[in-house]
Amino acid sequence: MASEVITSVTVTPIPSSYRKELGKNAYIDNIGTQRLEWVVRARSSSGAEGISIANRLMRDGSVESMLEHIKGALLGREVDQLLEISDGVVTGAGPGMEKWYFRNGWMTILAFDLVGKVRGVSAIDLLGGRKHDSVPAYDTTLYFQYFLNPEHGALQVGDEAAQAVADGWRAVKIKLGRGGRWMLP
Repeated sequence: MASEVITSVTVTPIPSSYRKELGKNAYIDNIGTQRLEWVVRARSSSGAEGISIANRLMRDGSVESMLEHIKGALLGREVDQLLEISDGVVTGAGPGMEKWYFRNGWMTILAFDLVGKVRGVSAIDLLGGRKHDSVPAYDTTLYFQYFLNPEHGALQVGDEAAQAVADGWRAVKIKLGRGGRWMLP
């Protein structure tokens, strides 16, 4: 059987919206209530598709430069060369892929998705199989929220955490502190 090869790579902007205004994160200013998610698809010669989101890469340039960068990494590459696999479990990056994954972490998600689809297994199987019956979800929107209303400070975060619990979340993730980018002079 011939190896599958990545025959096409596409980037699609998908509008997303949030239930509330989101503040800064470590990389960009206030996110707001909407933004574009940049979905990358890599299709193999059999038609299998791997999908991931490459928002971070889009911040550094244009759609054309982003697509050229991604095609340079993936187009024409054999799918079975994306990941090193032993006994059905991923043990590392495929030959020549480590540098791409190091600079573009989102690309590993695409690799697991595409390799799993071509092999007929889930990404969980490629990671060694299921370890838990479920994974609890949590609200991740409390990221530098105190910047939205600086006069409220930590109370802003507390109020939003309380609202998240009232909305039904059983856990929250709170990012505290500031990266050097957002420190006052």
